[in-house]
Formats: sequence, structure tokens, C-alpha cells
Amino acid sequence: MLNGIQRQFAIVIERFSRWSRQPRRRLLQLMGLSLLIMQQAQAETRVLRFATWDSNQALAIQRQIAARFEARYPDVKVQIEAYGTGFPLKIAAAFGAGNAPDVMYMWDFPSYAKSLEPLDAWIQQDSQFNTADILPALQLYSRYQGQTLGIPAGFTSRVMYYNKDMFDAAGLAYPPDDWTWQECAAISSRLRQVEKRQYGYAMSLALDLYDFQSFFWSAGTSMVSADGKQIANYFNSDAAKAMFAMFLTMQQKQQMLVLGVAESQSLRDLFISDKVAMLDAGVSLKADLEKQGKRFGITSLPRFANLPVKTAVSISALAMAKSSQQKQLAWEFIRFYTSPEAVLLRANIDLPVLKSLANSPRFAEDKLIQAFYRAMQANDQVPAFLLNPRWARAQDRLELAIQQIFTYRSDVATWLDKAALQAQYHLRTR
Repeated sequence: MLNGIQRQFAIVIERFSRWSRQPRRRLLQLMGLSLLIMQQAQAETRVLRFATWDSNQALAIQRQIAARFEARYPDVKVQIEAYGTGFPLKIAAAFGAGNAPDVMYMWDFPSYAKSLEPLDAWIQQDSQFNTADILPALQLYSRYQGQTLGIPAGFTSRVMYYNKDMFDAAGLAYPPDDWTWQECAAISSRLRQVEKRQYGYAMSLALDLYDFQSFFWSAGTSMVSADGKQIANYFNSDAAKAMFAMFLTMQQKQQMLVLGVAESQSLRDLFISDKVAMLDAGVSLKADLEKQGKRFGITSLPRFANLPVKTAVSISALAMAKSSQQKQLAWEFIRFYTSPEAVLLRANIDLPVLKSLANSPRFAEDKLIQAFYRAMQANDQVPAFLLNPRWARAQDRLELAIQQIFTYRSDVATWLDKAALQAQYHLRTR
């Protein structure tokens, strides 16, 4: 069946097919009619702007999702704005210029809280939106100052990858699901081969401070107080100092390789080339190793003594601009994007955020995937950046202290105490 605009176009096309028999005046009339119809079509098409940081395969899948959404809403065109690695600057510029997209990927809720539409009312009034199906632990990361500012779309947690070829060559059993850093250090010693420049466990100083919170939480401390106001006596707590002292001992005994910030080789490259047997990372490494045909396993991060392991969880969420002129449509796109249909389309690049999918045989029976879900569900800590909007001003001092500890391999207490004092000042200064 043709809609009204399509029927009008059909008539115009049929008439233009006989243009040679029409007088000039009639031809001009038909051209004017065509222009009028085109303008009407443009007026009736609603354009929804969606900004993403993804590229390549992930972007291609998002285009599939957009096409399916458009099939349900024939009068809608989803305009995907792929900002790529320039996402932080471009989204900031868009908000600053008053030209923000209707819907965007988001994780930095404190920076954009004033410009984002609170979604609690939209959730409550939409009977088709199943909040209960979203994994509860993930909803913690898309709320800020008591408001829901995003709907989780994907996540990753931190796990330990191990190189099966290197373990097999050394005659070692694979790491268990429950193990300690002392056991990790002992295994790493047996994997170390000086002549081959081969190490057991490796860490990079390029590790984001956000991810480093995993070690603080697992050691029984944190970088900042629960109210987000106090860094002193947290970042430099006795538990933090003991944790860094343990890592320094591992480094000095060559039980751990520490890559500098400017190293030319990445941990990924060293793992693939059989130079590193263990490293902690998120889910993106899994697909990369599978593409390389690498034999690997995944287990939990080691624990500190008898303390539970708690890892940083990174999420991607969909948020709505408060300035959007078509909020109902924006909400319907968010609802569709986080539906089982769309989440399943992204399952090869993003871990599903829905319980119904996580518990399905495809994911529940995958031991590698389940390691990420166990790590995510075990965490109950709120990331530091969600506790204080000025955290970004303080974190550079803390990152520098961590780099200095591993670079100079001494003075743990001095570096931590100095950094905590400096960061505390920047946290309080407006």
C-alpha cells in the first residue's frame, strides 16, 4: 500500500514520463509540484539524532538497530553521529553550543547532569519498559544525586586472563576461580624466564585510575570516603599502603612486569606473543584474542587474604538531552535500544545488561562470559567520580603518585601521603 506522499510522487513521475508532449508552462508546474511534495515529505519526517563513541563493527550494529527502529516508525530517520575517539570533546561542544543530540551514549553523568533529562518519570509511566530485567548492580552506575540519568546498554568488569600455552609449557595448572595474590605471585615466579624475557603477571601504568579502584576495594579500602568528600586517610590508608607494598615486592622479585606509560608494546601484544602469561582486563580483550586464535582462559582477580574481590565495572548507557524537542521519540528509541532484540544484536561486542539474556543458555553456559557477570555482581562500591563532581580535578595527582611508586620502587607512604594531601585540596577547591 502506498502512503499519500508516495502516491503523489507516483503521479508526478507518470506525468514527467510524458514531458516531451507537455508545453513548457505545464512542465514548470509539474516541477513545482515535485518540489512541494519533497518539502512536505521532509516536514513529515522526524529526525532523531543519536551520538555514539563507537566505530567499526560496533557502529555497523548500531546502524542495524537504527534501521529496525525506523521500520517500526516509518516517519522517523535516526541520524547516527559517530564521534569516535573525539566523543568527549564533540559532545561537550554540542552541549555548549546548545545543539546537543537527542540521545547519546553516556558514562560521565556528573559532568553533564544539568544537561541530561532525568528518566525516572519516563520509566514509571511506561508499562512497556521492564526495569526489573536490568541487572540491579548496573543501575548503580547510571544514577547520580538520586536521579536516573541513563539506561545501561552494555558493561564490562575486570577479570584475569591467562595464557594457556604458557601454563602448559611450564607444566602448571590453570589458576582457580578463587585464589590469592600470594598464589598469583608464586605462579608468576614459575612462569618467569629471564632468557626469553617472559613474565607471569603484568600490569601497565597506563591503567586508568577508574580501573585501579578494583585493587583498593579488594584490599578493603577506597580512594575516597563514601560521601565523596575525604581523600586523606583513604587513598593513603594503611590498607592502601600494604597493597602497594605487596605489588612492589612482586615487582622487585620479578613476579610482576610493570609497563611504563610510554612503552611501545602493549600488554595485549605481550600476551599474544607469549611474553606475558597473566593480565587483568575487560571484555574487549576476549574478542581480540579469539580473533587471533589465542588459547586463553579467564578467572577472577586474586583476592587479598580473606577479603572479597570487588572490581570496577564500566558501563555504557543511553541518556537523553534535556534540550531535546522530541523527548517522547527519544525515550522510545532508548527503550528499543535497551530491549532484548537490540541488546542481543550487540551481544558479540557488549555484555548483555538484561537478566533474561544473561540467564539464557547462550550466556549462562559460557564459563568465560560468566566470569564477568560474577565479578560485576560481587561489587557494591560506587566509583569515586560519581561521589564528587570535582573528582576529575583531584585524580591526576593520584595517578601520578601510583606511577611514581612503581617507577622509583620505594617510598610508598611518602608518595601516597603527598598525593592525598594535594588531591584533597583540589577536591575542595571550586
